Amino acid sequence: MAFNEEEEMQLAWIQTNPMIDKDLEQKSTKRLTRTKRTNSKKIKKFLQDNPFGEPEQEIDLHGCEGLEAVEKVDSLIHAMIPAGYKVLRIIHGGGNLKYGNVKRFVDHHIKTRLKHLVAYYGLERNNPGSSLLKIKSDIEKAPLFKKPS
Repeated sequence: MAFNEEEEMQLAWIQTNPMIDKDLEQKSTKRLTRTKRTNSKKIKKFLQDNPFGEPEQEIDLHGCEGLEAVEKVDSLIHAMIPAGYKVLRIIHGGGNLKYGNVKRFVDHHIKTRLKHLVAYYGLERNNPGSSLLKIKSDIEKAPLFKKPS
């Protein structure tokens, strides 16, 4: 395809002066700065809001079914007592119908069967997908979990 003299001059100018989308550059720099700011604020806010400090133990229940999650939490709590750990973060997620509502099962078990062991149990303030649990300090031995028949 042959260009005339004017088209060749325009093509040469375009090749020497590339076009830059300034709007796209501004959006990407704004995103980076916002992300950095919010992350540092979230971390600071979490450390201030958590009355027990950083949890000593953590369990992630993603992918577990209701009773399986209850057994895992129960065995971990009973293992934490002799080890001297007091604060546990339970990551249960927001709830998935495929696996059942894990949080509901865990909440019910802690509030009924483990209430004599637990000093505090509630959602983390900045993360509704996880809960904090604090074990009472005067507990020495606890009865083992028995499956309901």
